[in-house]
Amino acid sequence: MILALLAAISFSSFAQERIDTIYYDKDWKGVSNRTFADFYRIAVYPASDSYKKLFRDYYITGELQASGAFISIDKFDDSKSVFDGETITYFKSGKIHYKNHYSNGKRNGEHCEYYEDGLVVKKMDFVNDELSGLYTEFLENGAFVQAEYINGKLKYDYYVTSNQNGQIVKIKYSDNQPLWESPSVNERKTQ
Repeated sequence: MILALLAAISFSSFAQERIDTIYYDKDWKGVSNRTFADFYRIAVYPASDSYKKLFRDYYITGELQASGAFISIDKFDDSKSVFDGETITYFKSGKIHYKNHYSNGKRNGEHCEYYEDGLVVKKMDFVNDELSGLYTEFLENGAFVQAEYINGKLKYDYYVTSNQNGQIVKIKYSDNQPLWESPSVNERKTQ
């Protein structure tokens, strides 16, 4: 019995870090090799559970596409992978495209999407994988669209939008028609 216990302890002390290379097509479905791939992922499985499992995704041409930590990776369908912590996705140019936060595979915290020039496209907050708080979308012409969510549901039956001159109006979700009332100061929660 003692001999078996010592063998188990010594085996675990010699455990080694594992590194996998996984290939995906343009839809992030697994493929067998680089020939059919649009992206590839380097996944690091540390020898000790006290370290995070990390990944780096690359465009098949070699540019960094994403990085972060994971709980599990599905090499056949990446939509089934479970991420944990901050993940950052990049344009081929190296500029940030998305910043996302996960907790045990669920979106939690701020999520941002960026134009390639660095300006924000969308900014939103999630709690347990549901939109919660302000959702703002910035258009390239300087206008924005904004709505507020609670537990994944719209707080109001309208959204607030502005044009590039800063004129703000409420629009009903049901028919995209303007409400002929000015937004209150509290409804003008611009980012």
